[in-house]
This record gives sequence, structure tokens and C-alpha cells, in this order.
Amino acid sequence: MAQLEKFSFRNGGHLLFGSDGNSSGTGLMRCVDRKAELDRWFVDDDPDDNPIYIECAASSDPKAHYTLMLDRHPEQKQVPKGLAMLLHQLIS
Repeated sequence: MAQLEKFSFRNGGHLLFGSDGNSSGTGLMRCVDRKAELDRWFVDDDPDDNPIYIECAASSDPKAHYTLMLDRHPEQKQVPKGLAMLLHQLIS
């Protein structure tokens, strides 16, 4: 059984615990950068399959959370750029 009200915070992120074992807040989250992995495989021809992680800041804005990777890797070609703009509109 989960007791979620005990772990309610204003920011989304990685749950931090104090030395006493109680939750003390939220901190940076570690996210997998899938676009960087695909670029490594198909653009750089590097066969390494280790995940590429980035640190994502704890955020109280859901839009910032969902558009983080879109903003991190802006598209240059017209069609993917249009899809990214559409996703930004749908998320907000």
C-alpha cells in the first residue's frame, strides 16, 4: 500500500532523504538523453550502448518538464521543426 500524501511536494524531481530516513524535499533528476544516444549510434557511428544521462532541474512547471528534451535538441529541418512547434502548442 502506498501513502502518497506523505510525499507531496510543489516541485517534481528526485526524492531526497535526510540522515534520519525521512523525505526532505526534491532535487535534480537524472534523465536519459535518447536523442544524444541516437546521434552517437547513427551520426557518429559509435557502437557504445551505454546510456547518456543529463541532470534535469526540479521544476514546478509541468510544461517545462515535458518540453525539456524538445528545447535541449532544437530541430533544424522544416518538418521536424513544425512537429516540435505543434508539440509545444499541445503541451501548453
